[in-house]
Amino acid sequence: MTKMSLNSLHRQCTGAPQHSRVDQSNGGSELSRGSRGSQRGKEGEQP
Repeated sequence: MTKMSLNSLHRQCTGAPQHSRVDQSNGGSELSRGSRGSQRGKEGEQP
């Protein structure tokens, strides 16, 4: 389930960073990990 959550978060995070805040309320610990992953992916995509 963690992988699914991360995937959903990754998609939402890339589209709307505000969603990240709302998700934090749902799953703080899981969101913390997803937030870091999404940030790394964004940096990698951007030069």
